[in-house]
Amino acid sequence: MELSSKKSYFNLVVSVCVCLFTTQVAAQCDAPTLPNGVVFKNASDYRSQDAKVAECLEWLLNKNSFECSAQREAVNAFVLVWLSGHPDVNVEVETQVMPFIDRHPELLFPMLHGSAEYALRTNKKEQTQVNALVSGLKAVDRYSRSDKALRKDPDLKLLHKRIRKKKISSWIVDQQKG
Repeated sequence: MELSSKKSYFNLVVSVCVCLFTTQVAAQCDAPTLPNGVVFKNASDYRSQDAKVAECLEWLLNKNSFECSAQREAVNAFVLVWLSGHPDVNVEVETQVMPFIDRHPELLFPMLHGSAEYALRTNKKEQTQVNALVSGLKAVDRYSRSDKALRKDPDLKLLHKRIRKKKISSWIVDQQKG
């Protein structure tokens, strides 16, 4: 085989590998398709998107923090717009149960996602603020476990320990008391 044919063959192999890798990375994102032209004006507009938001929340909560950043940003924005005006979904942020938030403000998103997912999957009459916060903190824990730097944070280590030992609910109640 001549040198130029070896180079061509090598370039072809490299090109195929790059194409396969790029296709695989794009396929791994598999972000939910966001609806076009949705305008939230009234309660039925918000409710009509509940299933899509549930799909978005599942995707956001199950994707590693460092994967698919462009898609993650768009899906996040859609969820936050929906969350900000939905008449039936009320997510409260209680910073006293988030001692890590000053150092890691990006963890507000998984906190909101976990609490919103809880609100969507739980009958409104059965919902409690403590359980919503537990769901949010569990989402923060899952998210932070996928990031090497976050796993080293002392407050997040303690959060993980409380969740693992099933002491998170009682800790939340204690924090709410002041």
